[in-house]
Amino acid sequence: MKPENVDSGKRGFEYALLLDTQGFIAEGAAESFFLVKAGQLMTPSLGTVLAGISRRSILQAAEADGIPTFEGRLDPELLYEAEEMFFSCSPLKVLPIRKIEDRVLPKVPGPVTQKMAALLDTIVRGKDARFKDWLFPVN
Repeated sequence: MKPENVDSGKRGFEYALLLDTQGFIAEGAAESFFLVKAGQLMTPSLGTVLAGISRRSILQAAEADGIPTFEGRLDPELLYEAEEMFFSCSPLKVLPIRKIEDRVLPKVPGPVTQKMAALLDTIVRGKDARFKDWLFPVN
């Protein structure tokens, strides 16, 4: 089943998930998109999505924390198979998705989403030595 191509706001959704020109999952209007299937964190590959800092940060942090990642073409059918989904962007870091189309995810946020949110929070607070080089003092 392919998501409908209509105004998400008129349908009662706060965010939209866009497809690329070939019909694969791309990104939100201003957010990167991630899903979790079988414990693997998946996101669309570069080329049809923006190379955002939050996107790159999540992928690097996940890999450093031992979470398997995948970047590639994501078929919209995965929206009905994924255990977890979230958006990421600089102001929100990790925004869990609880509903997509008529599908309500059973546990939101899921364990990988929770882990990524906590990890990013720890990183931006300067409490994870592995990522000290991501931070710099501002006067």
